[in-house]
Amino acid sequence: MEQREATHASAQAMAAAGALVARGELAAAEQRLLAHLREWREDTRALHGLAAILIETGRPDIAAQVMERLITLSPGEPGHHLTLAALLRQLGRSAELVPLYRRMCAALPGHALAHFNLGCALRSARQDEDALAAHRRALALGIDQPEECWSNIAAILADLHRHADAREALEQALAANPRWVPARYNLGLWLEEHGERAAALAEFRRVLEIEPAWHDARVRIAWLQRCGGPEDPLLGELRDALAQPALAPLTRENLQFALGKSLEDCGQYAAAFDAFAQGNLESRARVAAYDRGDTEMVFRRIREGMSRDWLRGVKPVSERRLVFICGMFRSGSTLLEQMLAAHPAVTAGGEIDWFPRQLLRAERGVFPERVSADAGFRTALGAGYMALLAQRFPGAELVTDKRPDNFLCIGLLAGLFPNARFLHTVRDPRDTCLSIWCQQLEDGLGYAADLADTAHYFGLYRELLRHWQALLPGRILDVEYAQLVAEPEPVLRGACSFLGLPWHEDMLAFHSVDNRVRTASLWQVREPLYTASVGRWRRYADQSEALRGIEDAYGS
Repeated sequence: MEQREATHASAQAMAAAGALVARGELAAAEQRLLAHLREWREDTRALHGLAAILIETGRPDIAAQVMERLITLSPGEPGHHLTLAALLRQLGRSAELVPLYRRMCAALPGHALAHFNLGCALRSARQDEDALAAHRRALALGIDQPEECWSNIAAILADLHRHADAREALEQALAANPRWVPARYNLGLWLEEHGERAAALAEFRRVLEIEPAWHDARVRIAWLQRCGGPEDPLLGELRDALAQPALAPLTRENLQFALGKSLEDCGQYAAAFDAFAQGNLESRARVAAYDRGDTEMVFRRIREGMSRDWLRGVKPVSERRLVFICGMFRSGSTLLEQMLAAHPAVTAGGEIDWFPRQLLRAERGVFPERVSADAGFRTALGAGYMALLAQRFPGAELVTDKRPDNFLCIGLLAGLFPNARFLHTVRDPRDTCLSIWCQQLEDGLGYAADLADTAHYFGLYRELLRHWQALLPGRILDVEYAQLVAEPEPVLRGACSFLGLPWHEDMLAFHSVDNRVRTASLWQVREPLYTASVGRWRRYADQSEALRGIEDAYGS
């Protein structure tokens, strides 16, 4: 009798609320449902209707509370979990997705999509091994469109430096669906990063055959091959793509930088400069705004907080030999690491983003303030880094970390790892700043979108390096890019001596090293040395007052 009464009351409440919603009277519909729920607290239909009204009226926080109640009452209803997940993302509460999807998998162990979503959330939380397990469980349960699952597995394996397994996963994705463009494009990137130029070009062209509007494949083609001249069809393709309406902002930005590179190939420097300028203009909506005063203050706090007395008080975490290659972006770090990687004792770690992620991209006040004051935090940072190295490079004797902006925290790294050594890559300031401006970099580098801002940042970097060099005599070695490409052997012998390594001739055949390279310099390090990038700034001297200002401020 009570169940029949509850069903009848629910039907009446839903009908009344539905009629009010149909007339646009959402507030009245909400009140009707709330009145009903005061008596019938476990009516899932009414709760679902209330959540829909809350979402429609822009109150996702309260809607999330209602969805939590629904999940408690009906844990086996997948839609409740998925709606709550969408609300959590909207609210910026992505950290709650992993426990949510774990609950969903526990309630629905045979639901393939639940395990897939758990895998995606775990990957975002950087719990890579658990993410792999969740995706593989989704595959075992026969998830629809397994190619997407395999593509995610490939990305996770690449992050774990299991590159052969990553390629195999991409091939599994394409076996499931040969026209799955994300996997084919990512296979092209894999081939590019591993030095297989012809195969990469073939994959990117195949992408465009399947989906002509996948312009990022056209961008990669532009970076992979040298433009043959003003009549090269590639220039027309890039311009035609840019002429298309409704391009995604990042796609337009990518195309502008690719056009600039191709025009530079042809010697059309004024037009190339304009294309790079337009690309940087597009990028300003994406990258963090650059505040000169704020940045000066941060650099000053680094110098003041990380003094000689402070360094003496830093508790070491590991006596292991470590190598950090750092400096400005685009100053030769990739080339130097590739040369070192040809040494049998050295493993190229690439741009390990542990410290930038934990410090530079953290909330305000973490760096340098918390690092300076909180010994426990410093110890946890160092221990986390060592655990990461052990996971990614088991058994490696000497791993290089070539994340350039680690220069900001050299003092911290020197204290945590007393046997660490720092190779500081140095390049002509004009070439450095121009190369940064002509290349897309990540979102946090706001200074990169404006040459004058880049020059300003360069001045702060140079001042900070002088601070570290005074603080750490004998632990920082300058490696001049121009000298490295002109006469590599004496420079590399000096680096080996500095690192306590014996000389090895294979370092001069660095372009034959079979490893993954993910930076903008990936093709320079796949070829014998050339000096064409030395003095590149001269091509654009007539286009930019900022370049002339860099010359006045820092000389050659």
